[in-house]
Amino acid sequence: MISLAILMIAVTEWLALMAKTDAGEPTISQEACTAILAALVLVFHGFAVAIFGFLALVTALSTGERYRRIFQLRVFVPAALVAGYSLWIEHMGTLPDGGVSPHALLTPSFQGALDKLSLLATPALMTRTGIDILIAVTLWLIVAGAAVRFYRTSKTLDSSTPKSRHTQALMAASASTFLLFLLLPHSIGWFGFVDGRVLPVTILTAILTLDTRAVRGRFQSIRLAAVETGATISVALALFASSQFQNEANGASDVLSKVPARSRLLYFPLEPDSRIFTGHPFVHYDKLILIQRPIVPSDLWFHQGTAIYPTRINPNLSLPADFKASNLKPIVWPHYKIEDWDYVLIRIAPDSAPPQYPDSLSLVIHRGGWWLLHTRTPETK
Repeated sequence: MISLAILMIAVTEWLALMAKTDAGEPTISQEACTAILAALVLVFHGFAVAIFGFLALVTALSTGERYRRIFQLRVFVPAALVAGYSLWIEHMGTLPDGGVSPHALLTPSFQGALDKLSLLATPALMTRTGIDILIAVTLWLIVAGAAVRFYRTSKTLDSSTPKSRHTQALMAASASTFLLFLLLPHSIGWFGFVDGRVLPVTILTAILTLDTRAVRGRFQSIRLAAVETGATISVALALFASSQFQNEANGASDVLSKVPARSRLLYFPLEPDSRIFTGHPFVHYDKLILIQRPIVPSDLWFHQGTAIYPTRINPNLSLPADFKASNLKPIVWPHYKIEDWDYVLIRIAPDSAPPQYPDSLSLVIHRGGWWLLHTRTPETK
C-alpha cells in the first residue's frame, strides 16, 4: 500500500514530464525527479515499478508527441540498473554454509470468471461490515461515469490541448490496467494476489481525470465529494475495526510470551480469519515472537523473495507438502513430526470447542482462542 502511494506520485510526475515534452520545454529537472521516483518505487516494491513502467509506456503511446515521449522512458534506466544489480548479486551469490536452496516454483495460477468478478470489491475491502463493498461500488460507478464522459466528449475536444492529452493518457492508463487485471493470473508461485494489485491503479487513474477546478460542474462536485467521503469512511472504519479486533486477539500476548528463545514453534491457525477484518490476520501471529527473540517458526517463506534459507535440520522441511497456514484443514496429527518441534501453538475462535491433540503434547497456557502446547520429553528407562 505504501508503494501504491509512491507509485501514484511517480505517475503524476511522469505525466507532468509528458506535458513538458509535448510543449517542447526543458525537461532535465523533471526527468531527474521522475528517475529518482522510479528508483524509489522499485525499492518499495518490485511489482509496483513494473506497473509504473507499463503505465509510462501506455501513456507515452496513447497521445501527444509519441516519438519524443517514448524517448523519455530513459528515466527508468537508474531503476533498471538497480534491479539488474539486485538480480546479479542474487544469482552470483552462494548459499550460506549448511543452507538449503528453496527451489520455489513460479507456476502461474488462474482463477475463474466468478472469482475475477469478486475481486472488483477488493480495492476498498477491509472489513466484513458491508460498508466497504458499498464504497467499492461507488468507486466503480465513478470510474464508469468518467469513462462515459470521456467517450462523449472525446469527439468534440481538441486533442492538441494539454488538458485533453492529459485526460486521454489517464483514461488509457485506466483501461489498460483493467485489461491487465483480466489477463493476469491470480498468483505466480509464492507471489499472490497478482491481478488484484492493479485494480486500485485502474480506479485512481480514472479518478484523476476529474477536474478539481471545475467542481461546480453538473456532476463533478458530486463525484469528487463521493471520493473524499469514501476515503474518510474507509479510514474511520479501519480504526473502528482495529479496536474491535483487539477483543478477538485477546490473550495472544500472554500466550506468545511463554515461548522461550531458540524454540521451534509449530503454528496451527485453524481459524485464521477475523470476524471484523477480511483476509487472514491471524496467520502470521507466530512471526510476532520472531520480531522479539530468535525462534524457528513454521510457515516461513523459503524463496528468493525473502532471502531466508533453511538448514538441512530445519523442521519446516518435514512439513506436509500441502501445508498452508492460511487454509488449514482439520489437523491430521500423524502427518506431522511433532518430535521435531518444541512447542505447538493453536489458534481457534474464543467460543469454539477445545482443540484435540495427542498425548505427546501437554498444555502450557490457554487464553481466549490461543492454546500453547509443549512437546513431552520421551521418558527413559
